[in-house]
Amino acid sequence: MYSSTLNWINRTEGVASFYRRAASSTFRSTGSAAILVLYRKFITRIDWYEK
Repeated sequence: MYSSTLNWINRTEGVASFYRRAASSTFRSTGSAAILVLYRKFITRIDWYEK
């Protein structure tokens, strides 16, 4: 039995797999944040043109 998630990662896939997955997660969350920022800027510009 595994005592923690890190123990499971270390025994099954190794530490390098943990960092590889962490990097892909970081890229996904960065993309999501960029979409939210661009959406807000887009809506602000539309509101400005409508006034």
